[in-house]
Amino acid sequence: MDGHNDLLSRVFGVLSRLDTYQVVYNNEKYDMNHWLVFSTADLLKESKLLTSQGKLKEAAIIWSRHFSTFKHKLTDTVLSEVLNAIPPNVTVEELLHWLCFFTPSLIGHSKLQALLISWGIDKTKGLEMEKLKWPKNALEFSEQFLTLQNYNNKLGEGLHSVVNWYRLSSIPSSPLSQLVVLINTLKELKTLKDDYHVCIPLEDYMQEDKKQVIFYLLDKVNPSDIHRLMTSFLFPFMLKRRLESDQVLLEYIIGVTSRVDWRLWYKESPWEDNMATIIHFIHNSTVQMQSIVLSLRNAPVPWSVTMKALAQEGLKREHPLATNIADELVMEKVKLVQKKYGLKHGNVRTINYIIAQGCEEMLEDCLQLAIRSKDLTEEVYVRCIEHYITMGNLERAIKILDSLSPPLVKKCCLRIIRMTEALFQDDFLGDICRNFKEISDLIFTRLTRASTLLGEDTMVDIIDFKNLSMIFKEFVKKMTPYEFGCMETRWRIVKECIRDSVLTLPMESDEQLHIVCGKVSRLAALFKLCPEEVVIELVQQALDLNNFQVAVGVLGCLVGNSCLSQRLWDKLHILLSRLICGNGSLVRSLPQTARQLSFDACVNCSPDALSDWIFISHWAWLFEQHTPNLILKDQKISVQSSSECYYTQWHFTPLYCDYAISSQNSSIPLFLKDTFSALEKYKSSHSEDQAILVSAVKISPLVNILQKEENYFTLLQGLLAYNTAMYQWQALKQHNSFYKEKVEPELYSVLKNCVHALFLKVAWGRKPDIHFCVSLLLLLSANEVFKYLNTAISRTQDNCRRLESVAKIGIMYNKINGLCENEAKLQKLLIKCKWSKRFKSFKIFHKDLLNLDFTSLRQNLITSKHTTLDLIREFCYDFNVDLQECLMSYLEFLIISWDPHIVVSEDAKGKEEGIVTNPEETVLKKCNDIVDILKMDDRDSLKILLSKLWTSVNFYYYEMYSYINQLQQQLNKCCDFKIKNLLSFLKTYHRVQQPQQSEKDIWLQAFPNSELPLITRFRLPFLPFVVQDKSKLWKFLAHELNLDTYNSWLTVSSIFGFEKDWICSIALKETVIARLGTVRPEGWCLHHLDSHLFQQIEQCMTKFNNLERAGASLYHIANHMPQGVDQVTIAELCYKYTKRWAKEVVTVEAKERLVKVKSTYLRCATSNILHLYGLGVPCYLKLASAPEELMVTLYEDPSIITRDRGALQHCPDVNEVVRQLAALHKVDLFNFWQDQLKARLSPEAGVGGNLLDETTINITTMLNSSMRDPDLDDENLIRACYMLGLIDSHTSANYLITLVFDNSEERLGSGVRLRALQCLVATIEEDLLQKLTCLTIAEIMEHQKCLMFTSQLDALGIFYSEQLQECNKVDLVKVLWSRHGRSHPALVLIAQLCLHYKMFQREIWEPLLTQMVRELETVLPQLNEQFHILSLSPCIQAWNKVLLTPFLSVVPPLTDKQEAACFGSLMLLQCCPIVSTIDLRQIEVACTHLQRPDLLALVAPFIEAQLHCND
Repeated sequence: MDGHNDLLSRVFGVLSRLDTYQVVYNNEKYDMNHWLVFSTADLLKESKLLTSQGKLKEAAIIWSRHFSTFKHKLTDTVLSEVLNAIPPNVTVEELLHWLCFFTPSLIGHSKLQALLISWGIDKTKGLEMEKLKWPKNALEFSEQFLTLQNYNNKLGEGLHSVVNWYRLSSIPSSPLSQLVVLINTLKELKTLKDDYHVCIPLEDYMQEDKKQVIFYLLDKVNPSDIHRLMTSFLFPFMLKRRLESDQVLLEYIIGVTSRVDWRLWYKESPWEDNMATIIHFIHNSTVQMQSIVLSLRNAPVPWSVTMKALAQEGLKREHPLATNIADELVMEKVKLVQKKYGLKHGNVRTINYIIAQGCEEMLEDCLQLAIRSKDLTEEVYVRCIEHYITMGNLERAIKILDSLSPPLVKKCCLRIIRMTEALFQDDFLGDICRNFKEISDLIFTRLTRASTLLGEDTMVDIIDFKNLSMIFKEFVKKMTPYEFGCMETRWRIVKECIRDSVLTLPMESDEQLHIVCGKVSRLAALFKLCPEEVVIELVQQALDLNNFQVAVGVLGCLVGNSCLSQRLWDKLHILLSRLICGNGSLVRSLPQTARQLSFDACVNCSPDALSDWIFISHWAWLFEQHTPNLILKDQKISVQSSSECYYTQWHFTPLYCDYAISSQNSSIPLFLKDTFSALEKYKSSHSEDQAILVSAVKISPLVNILQKEENYFTLLQGLLAYNTAMYQWQALKQHNSFYKEKVEPELYSVLKNCVHALFLKVAWGRKPDIHFCVSLLLLLSANEVFKYLNTAISRTQDNCRRLESVAKIGIMYNKINGLCENEAKLQKLLIKCKWSKRFKSFKIFHKDLLNLDFTSLRQNLITSKHTTLDLIREFCYDFNVDLQECLMSYLEFLIISWDPHIVVSEDAKGKEEGIVTNPEETVLKKCNDIVDILKMDDRDSLKILLSKLWTSVNFYYYEMYSYINQLQQQLNKCCDFKIKNLLSFLKTYHRVQQPQQSEKDIWLQAFPNSELPLITRFRLPFLPFVVQDKSKLWKFLAHELNLDTYNSWLTVSSIFGFEKDWICSIALKETVIARLGTVRPEGWCLHHLDSHLFQQIEQCMTKFNNLERAGASLYHIANHMPQGVDQVTIAELCYKYTKRWAKEVVTVEAKERLVKVKSTYLRCATSNILHLYGLGVPCYLKLASAPEELMVTLYEDPSIITRDRGALQHCPDVNEVVRQLAALHKVDLFNFWQDQLKARLSPEAGVGGNLLDETTINITTMLNSSMRDPDLDDENLIRACYMLGLIDSHTSANYLITLVFDNSEERLGSGVRLRALQCLVATIEEDLLQKLTCLTIAEIMEHQKCLMFTSQLDALGIFYSEQLQECNKVDLVKVLWSRHGRSHPALVLIAQLCLHYKMFQREIWEPLLTQMVRELETVLPQLNEQFHILSLSPCIQAWNKVLLTPFLSVVPPLTDKQEAACFGSLMLLQCCPIVSTIDLRQIEVACTHLQRPDLLALVAPFIEAQLHCND
């Protein structure tokens, strides 16, 4: 029988080769020799040869039909040779067709399949060369290639296909895992190319550093697509790879900005729009602010609209980094200057460089460059001022200097002075030095003013650089500023100048004497010396040189000078004595000069020296009497002219005189001549002829002339002279009544009229001469004087100046005459006139003042801004009023009326600040002066006043409250630190919110019909006196409390009586609601929105004293926060504080609250973990409160099955999720893993071989359960394999080995052991597996087969354990036939036993093939070498059934399932050993009917070969 089978096998082998030959070479001319060669050829080599020739279809037929004949020769080397033999020009379609036949033969051979997959990966990557088709071509190829690797055989080698597949895919470094990764990568590349038009090289995309991939994509994507790219691609991309998106984006921004130069001249840099868009995808506000700062710091200047908008957005954030943005706003201007001048730094050298350019805007540019350095800013001003002075633009230099603050003015002035000194010491004749000289006076003036304002010394002596220059120019004397500052040196040089430059001048004429006097005046002015001292020095040197003419002429300059000091009068006396005693007496002008000087000296000298000066006066008079006509008129005029020229500079004002004097009217001399001639004639005639007197008293013509010319002063002089002459005549003629009767009345009438006219001129002039006016009144009678004064007063009521003059004249007249007429009235008028002048600045005019009462005057005085304490004292003294009362009113007014002038400015962040430009120090100084007086006199009244003021002051003016409080403490001798501390706090506090309506109502109650002052935008009201009810005070504070201000309020919490916990609680709620209350991101937020906020919250929590309130505040915050990681953080912090509180109080309420808080925290944390790993779906989230149930459910996730088949791009790490959940909920991870693994390893409940005892198994139940879906077993096995990754591999391997090989586990059925071994093989590498089990791989595989057969036998009620290896397999098959011959599980088991133990008896297989249906597709290819079975009719029928069934009863179009069945049938046809027995016409008809030429092409060679054989 064996010989017959062998012969039959050989015959069928030849027939199979002949069929193959006919199919492969059907289009070629048949050659017997070729057939003979083919019939004996090595079909493996033949297939490889055809492959190398590009005939992949033919090679595939040989490979699929005869693989069983050479599979024992197939090694890694042979497989590599076959794969490498494929020509590179083979199309992808041809290659896939070949792989369809080639790949199934390697299923089950892990190493060979891994080698094939590696080749497929390389082939896929090589398709990148086709740029136009990439990556679509590679994706299609790789997906179909992966599908081929997933070929699942149910029998024979395919029994452990699930295990093999998982082993290939579970190791990250395995080729299958790499293929899956490659497929997912190609999908992403295709998405990038199709949706975002971004092409990235595969190698770059698959690099380990995925951040670089993200950076590349952000660089290449169009700005308009960034939003879609971020939301639809990059965020999932980063989530899958566990990358923190905020940090990745920050690193990208750092990288981009580090490559950018802000000096570029782009109007708008191309990266700016990208940055602006990307920054908005950063969730954490701190990271977002850092990104904004980096972008602004490197953005080209001037900033584009995009960058400006970004800066403004950042400034609006309540974040510390907003200050950095404000700095960048400042630096933008600095960079503009650097860019303008091509600078890299901002220092003194660059400042000098800019100034050297001489641009119009150089000062502004330099200030911008130095804006961040106070010292450099000061240096800018100094150097710019020096530059403008050097260039001669003195006006600009002074304008800049006047715009500076006093300290800076002082510094600049000192620098300029030092520079000017240096120029003088070097060479001061140049243009530069001249500019500095010209401006030196202005510099010293401003230095003095600045030092006075600062209360400091000028630090230098004032130097007149102009004078130094003129001294050198006019007198050729060079002086340094130091020498000029020394008085001794100045006098030494003055003496030299007098000796060398003055006394050497010629003195032949009066004009030259005038020049000498001018030189003296010039010397005094240049050297800043007393002119009189210089004159005396000149006279002294002239006397030493016996130049008496010059000495006397120069002394004439001192005539009429009453301002000489006693020392100078003494020197002058000595000089005159020398002149009188010496040859100076020969000078004709000396007597007159000496007499005039002696008259001045008698008036101004000391009493001790009076006798000496009288002696000189007598000498001068005697000398004049004995030397007539000695003094020439022209000489006197000459000397006087020089003197007048000198005194003009001193603003000399002459006395009153008529115009007739200046016009040299001769009426008076002629009149006097005629009068004295008549008198002399009358005296000589010794008669009483009145005719002579009549001719002598013709005064009327003179009076008429003088009155007509309005020369009243001259007329008065003439009348007085005439009157004197008449009195002399009357004395000669005692009995003559002519004068008294005729002359005196007419003379008195003219005199009275003259006095009236002259009085009005003098008294009502701009500078009235009071003494002269009194002298005029003395010429009249007392009655006429008082009558005239009353008339003058009534006429001058509206003119304060004239009225004051009249009052003064009347008072002086009364004093001289000892009268009291109208004294009180005149004194009152004088006082009113005085105050009328002062009240003029108060906008009260003289006429109104006379009509005002005292109260109104006092009120106007008090409310004036020009009022001083001395003025009030004087007022009270003049009007005889109570000084205390007036000071009280003035103090009240000062305190209540103080109104700070607020200038609103914005800082760089745009935050408004109110700056008080009129500090309270000036007002308080006045108040202190008043209080010092009041405290000495009436302390009680002052206390009452302060109490009144306490409720009257504007409650936003803290300065006044502080002052009142200070005064009360001084008066009461006690200190209220509560109010003091509160006011100190309020002064430094800047309110957060604008006034609410309640605050406005309180203001209107206190100050009706007024609006809130500007200061309310920056200050809170003085709360204790605005809100008396502390229960309502929180309304004012609630909006002011936040995490930025609460620390300040904690310092004054005791003042308000508030608990610190209350302040912290309100601050937490207000801040979180303000910052995050309106932020509602879609879904669960996996990023911290504001890390700075949480730092503030943690710091605030440390301030709580009451842990219960701390936990309650956090619980409230957690419920109002957006869902996400921030909520988890707050919930965790809440749980921490609540736990501490519950531990301290130990009450039922505490325990209940702790349970509630813990439940909230765990629920939030669980949800966060699920969302973090992409598992935040409702079916899992609803189990957040049931952790163990959730952990079990997570292992049912579909991604566990599909993760290694390329079906998913994102596969959540369920094991890591379970680990974190176990750690969070404190679940014993190992026990959980052990229980779940056993459940996964066990077949479904009631299946034999489980953990149940064999005697308890119901056979019917086992038979029913054995009909379960095999795919379910595969999935459970995969899930079990996946669960092994939950703990470390060493522990899991030892545990599985215990389950498989430890016989002490009696309750473990063979099904559990089998699945445990399958998991072990699938997850442990072969080398480690052999080491742990001490078995070879073949032994382990054999043991696995035994367990598989045993578990299936157990399921059928046939129990074997260790006897399976020794039992007779044929007998076992017979038992199965006898018991379960028609059951499907039994048929499958019989086929598996026969194939594994190589039982190919015809009597077994003939009935088996007859009854099998579903397994024929996998069983028949394994019988290809059993030719004795192929000849059986059941075998032929089985092949026809398997191949033809998919094509029967199908209609177009095919469904996916039908098409897969048809394609699988045609693939199976390729390896059919009995093709000639197959009815291929049915397949041909079906393909034609379906209009599928592609399917027909696969069967066409076999049809042609079959037709050829029939022919």
